[in-house]
Amino acid sequence: MRSLLSIALLLASAGVLAQDISDPNSPDFDPVARMQRFFPDWQPPAVSQEELSRHPLGSAERPVRTQGPRGQHEYLTRLVCRNGKTPKFHRAGSVGESPYGFPMDVYEVKCGWSSEQRVYMDLYHPRFIEQEPIPGFTLRD
Repeated sequence: MRSLLSIALLLASAGVLAQDISDPNSPDFDPVARMQRFFPDWQPPAVSQEELSRHPLGSAERPVRTQGPRGQHEYLTRLVCRNGKTPKFHRAGSVGESPYGFPMDVYEVKCGWSSEQRVYMDLYHPRFIEQEPIPGFTLRD
């Protein structure tokens, strides 16, 4: 009986310690495999860095890449407005496909009394941390 309980506890703890790779916040997340669960023949499109560089970061043509929703939030909280303060932001929704072939979110970002700026983000980039600020902002370390 005691060994049966030990085995049950061991199996239960393995499930608790296992990383959920279906979670976009996981560094082991595989976005291609996730897309292929729904669309078996799906492959990410070829992305031209030259073409992307023609567009401002945070635009629909060059969204900010992050690791999951947590990465989106972390990037946005690292933004610094011209007045030195952190902008207010909220997710406005999902707006279609990014140039990388994944679903894309849009956030509305606002500094003080200025008008809102739309920031497009692609959360399907494990282990990627954007180091460049969107136009009009700087980034905290």
